[in-house]
Amino acid sequence: MREQEIDVVSALPESYSEFVERFEENQALPTCDLASGQGLPCPFCAAAHFTTYPIFTHQARELPHPPQFCSECKRIGQFFFENLHVQEGIIHTRFFVLQLSGPAQPKWFTPKIGWVL
Repeated sequence: MREQEIDVVSALPESYSEFVERFEENQALPTCDLASGQGLPCPFCAAAHFTTYPIFTHQARELPHPPQFCSECKRIGQFFFENLHVQEGIIHTRFFVLQLSGPAQPKWFTPKIGWVL
């Protein structure tokens, strides 16, 4: 029975609702060391441990993160962060991700993540 549970957890999502559920389960916010950042799942299949978002390292947000490989869906993606402005001590940041290689995103996955050709 335990093996079946592990298979279910590691199965690639087959719908947007499965993707969102898996993403929420696999994102990680450290409880005692916020300086280490927030763990982000794979943006394509929501597998755990894709990359870490630096919460307090503001300078690192301006640089693209190194490309990351997902061993589950076999895609490579890269996050880019940009500080927009500071308001009342809060840094407002936007980020985007590009798919660098791997299989096409499923039809149900919308909006599509940008590709670099």
